[in-house]
Amino acid sequence: MNVVEKTKEIKTLENKVRALEKYLSMHKPLAEIRGILWTNITQSLSDVWRSIQIIYEQIDLIKVAQVEIQKTKALLG
Repeated sequence: MNVVEKTKEIKTLENKVRALEKYLSMHKPLAEIRGILWTNITQSLSDVWRSIQIIYEQIDLIKVAQVEIQKTKALLG
């Protein structure tokens, strides 16, 4: 290998190193952002699920109340 080929190879390797450094410098912040997003998404899902559970509990209470109303109506004529 002559000097020109070595210089060309070194420049190619330097470019690869710069590209890898750029990737690694972006990888950590992106991983942190993904973590924050997943935390927020799971918290939102948890909040929505709690609301859904409350709605179903209220539906069950309404059904019980309707049955009691019907019984009372039947008793009163």
